[in-house]
Amino acid sequence: MSGGLFRDFSVHDFDILRWLTGVEVAEVHAMGGVRGFPVFAKYGDADTAVATLRLTDGTLAVLTVARHDPRGYDIRTELFGSRDSVSVGLGPRMPMRSVEPGVPPPAGPAWPHFMDRFAGAYRAEMEAFVRVAMGDGAPQCGARDGVEVLRLAEAVTRSMHRGAPVAFTQIPAEART
Repeated sequence: MSGGLFRDFSVHDFDILRWLTGVEVAEVHAMGGVRGFPVFAKYGDADTAVATLRLTDGTLAVLTVARHDPRGYDIRTELFGSRDSVSVGLGPRMPMRSVEPGVPPPAGPAWPHFMDRFAGAYRAEMEAFVRVAMGDGAPQCGARDGVEVLRLAEAVTRSMHRGAPVAFTQIPAEART
């Protein structure tokens, strides 16, 4: 059973957002729909969605997510500031192509799957885990980080279903029993 689009896909993006900015999210507003895969409507989920996030320092973030890209696996982060703009993930295997005249297509074949795209990262993650398990280092993140991204996924999912903004404070920080 799926945890929903934001729990299945976007928890990693939420994790990166917290890591890149060092700032927590204050409020989210999300919209989603079923654009190509009707099976998700049956379960009250979406196959395509967008979320805007306002961080506690006023920074704005935009997330787009889709369950399918017919050209291959595409994931990237773009940062726009007052002095520079940069991207992580732009490369020869990104499946995005320009329709402007004279712009060449990406050089290599697109990543077919997330496992191919992140094989090196998964290997490094496993090596770090083994080092920590052997007592040769401290973890780079803790259980609280996992809880916070799940709270964020819950807030964004609620917003999508309600069609209204959700304050992050509306999502309990502790599990209720």
